[in-house]
Amino acid sequence: MKKMEKMNKLNELWKELLKQDPTNDDLCHIIRFVHPLKEKAWKKLLTKKPSNNDLGYIVKWSEHFREEAGQTLLKNNPTSDDLCCIIRWAESLKEEAGRILLTQNTSNDDLCFIISWVESLRKEAWKRLSERRPINNSLCYIISNIESLREEAGQILLTQDPINDSLCLIIELVKPLREKAWKKLLEQGPTNDNLVRVIRRGWSLKERAWQRLLKQGSTYGDLYCIIDNVESLREEVLNILLKSGSLNSSLCYVIRNVESLREEAAKRLLENNPTNSDLITIMIRVDSFKEKAGRMLLAQNPTKLDLYYVTDYAPSLKEDAERLLLMFPKSNSEIIQEMKILV
Repeated sequence: MKKMEKMNKLNELWKELLKQDPTNDDLCHIIRFVHPLKEKAWKKLLTKKPSNNDLGYIVKWSEHFREEAGQTLLKNNPTSDDLCCIIRWAESLKEEAGRILLTQNTSNDDLCFIISWVESLRKEAWKRLSERRPINNSLCYIISNIESLREEAGQILLTQDPINDSLCLIIELVKPLREKAWKKLLEQGPTNDNLVRVIRRGWSLKERAWQRLLKQGSTYGDLYCIIDNVESLREEVLNILLKSGSLNSSLCYVIRNVESLREEAAKRLLENNPTNSDLITIMIRVDSFKEKAGRMLLAQNPTKLDLYYVTDYAPSLKEDAERLLLMFPKSNSEIIQEMKILV
């Protein structure tokens, strides 16, 4: 359909909609999605006294009418949510909206929002927030998102009986307070999850957290997480896994997830009575051991599915696998498939 024909059709549909008295939601939907009619829909919406929700929707979704909708919203007794919407989406109006928000009964969340989105009002909002003795969640938000205020927020947080997760956040992001937070974490008793988090992101505390984890007793999940994320400890963790009672499953995990240790793990797995499933893992992931794993699999009473893996992943053994496949009776679906090919 040509451009002119499309426009004519849209105008016909618009006239039809007007006869049926479109709701504000209908008009907002048109403004957002039907660009050729957005001007008409906006003018119509203004005649219907749009609600704050309508205006907020336009502020969020229509760049073309964002400023006009925002200005209208600012004059219409906006709620905190309305003002936050303007701050988030209407760049030219964010400071004005932020100042109005500061005059209201502003919650800690609102102050955090101003701190995050209105740089010109950041100091004022932070001063007000810090004077309230803010709760852990507000301080953690500041530490996570506002680099310039991290140390100050961390200092306040350390005086407020922070939970372990909050202490881990300080360790991760506030270098000057890392030792204080670590000492407090040890006093409160870190969980294995806390220690793994410090090992991953605690930088200078990594070795101490690792020794503490070994002392507390690490789980396979802990060790797998470290193998995935902490390259400097991989060899040491792998050696621990190799001495564990679940050797083959640990080696398979390494083969699937740690490329740099893949060949070493495959070599050890092949020497440790691997199951058919173990051998398939090697064939799929470790090119240098595909044929050896395939030969072992062919010698281990393979199932039909095992043989299909050999044909797919160890091409040099395909003929041997296909000969063994001939010894299995055909399934009904295989017989029907052959019939289809012959027709």
